[in-house]
Amino acid sequence: MALRINVILIILTIIALSTLILIWTNLLHANNNPYTLREYKDSLGASWIFTQAPEVGLNYSVKVIPTIVILDQQGRVRFRHEGLVDSSTLIDEIRVLLSGEQVNGEGFEYASVFTVRDVDGKLFNLEEHRGSVVLLNFMATWCTYCKSQIEELKKVYEYFEGSPVVVISISIEPE
Repeated sequence: MALRINVILIILTIIALSTLILIWTNLLHANNNPYTLREYKDSLGASWIFTQAPEVGLNYSVKVIPTIVILDQQGRVRFRHEGLVDSSTLIDEIRVLLSGEQVNGEGFEYASVFTVRDVDGKLFNLEEHRGSVVLLNFMATWCTYCKSQIEELKKVYEYFEGSPVVVISISIEPE
């Protein structure tokens, strides 16, 4: 019994220390954020659309970053994942939507429509991308997990390049 309690205490201590290290790392990074969103995009070598739009994150009830939302061709939310998700999972989800295998859209809510200006100054209107699968990546430049997610999104973007798939990273941090 005493051994079991000691093991549980050790595990809880490791979890607590790991959490504190992650929080501390993100706080340090947040205070020393050298990037504009444009510089952040360029430093990561990302080719898709980036915008800073905290209000869009609120429309999608984003509480954890990164959060990935995939919309089908009719603008319905078909996939939502909070935290890191690997590229193979995203590719599989998008391939199913592109194949038309899941034509029944009952029970899926329509996404909140928005218009934002991207880092290049161009307007992005979600409504104009009906007919395409849209991957929304809610992130922040200070988030270390978001940087890892960008690497997975690069694979997805390259896999579907030239297909009716739109990728947009939306920074939810205040401007």
